[in-house]
Amino acid sequence: MSVKYSCVMDTPAKFQHQALLWALTLVCRGGQAPENLVVHAVEGTSQKQIDLLRSFGVQVPIVSRYSSVHPFLNKLRQLESETLRAADHVVLCDTDLAFCSPIDAWVVGDRPRVKIVDIANPPLRLWQMLFAAAGLAAAPRPAATSLDAAETYANNCNGGLYILPRAILHALHDIWPRWAEWVLRQGKILGRFRTHVSQISFGLAMEELGVQVDLLPLALNFPTNLNVPNLAAHDVTPAVIHYHSNLDRAGFLRPIGLPRVDAAAGDVNALIAAEAGGPLMREYRGRVAQASGLPALVHTQAERVIRKVRKLVSG
Repeated sequence: MSVKYSCVMDTPAKFQHQALLWALTLVCRGGQAPENLVVHAVEGTSQKQIDLLRSFGVQVPIVSRYSSVHPFLNKLRQLESETLRAADHVVLCDTDLAFCSPIDAWVVGDRPRVKIVDIANPPLRLWQMLFAAAGLAAAPRPAATSLDAAETYANNCNGGLYILPRAILHALHDIWPRWAEWVLRQGKILGRFRTHVSQISFGLAMEELGVQVDLLPLALNFPTNLNVPNLAAHDVTPAVIHYHSNLDRAGFLRPIGLPRVDAAAGDVNALIAAEAGGPLMREYRGRVAQASGLPALVHTQAERVIRKVRKLVSG
């Protein structure tokens, strides 16, 4: 069975450093061969970044920008990729993921596999209004969110990681973008939730196709950017950490006070430290500083931080 892991790398510095960590952790912790990784570089990406990823063995096709107003819709360019369309399964990712262990056992089946949203963005009542506005006959099926157990639509999934069989990927080629354009016109219903256009339009596409998503567990897409009540009750050993921007100045994943999550983050940090002298992580540190608007750590500062992390891991 052929499987491709894919993401879209936009031009701002934060997406550049995220793509480097995504590739490193997928290979070194996720057990994937570099040739199974596809980073779609949005036009305007620096050639240095493209060449660096290619030297690591990653495929890096250039794609045109889908939207300058809603950059997260650039992920829809992956639906056009012939490389992905030829695979048996694809794993569509946001760039801000760190893989802690292989997820091969989950990349099976004939249904899409995605984790439900962490909090109700948007809540079920707005989904009911959307269904009515769209002329959908059925009512949205309720389900509880992963962290605060609020009600939302059962196909309202976090867009950080989609496991899609070939037939679903092909079916989404026209339907997902069409629903995205429709959602962008629903500002009166959605208000501030319109920013979640990609995940909302995915849910509506699933409804049109008559497909119920096979919901992944929290461990397959664990967010470390949210502070919700009773977070300690959700401590798991994550296979994938969705860290968003929760990094320190040196690019290490910040702990969140949950022992099992922090242990997995510590293992990723140990990998960053171990690979500090390699070209990917040297560029990574510079891009992290650039994204933060800070001067890059000079060599001696970086070495001190790396030694500290190595000591914490070994001790």
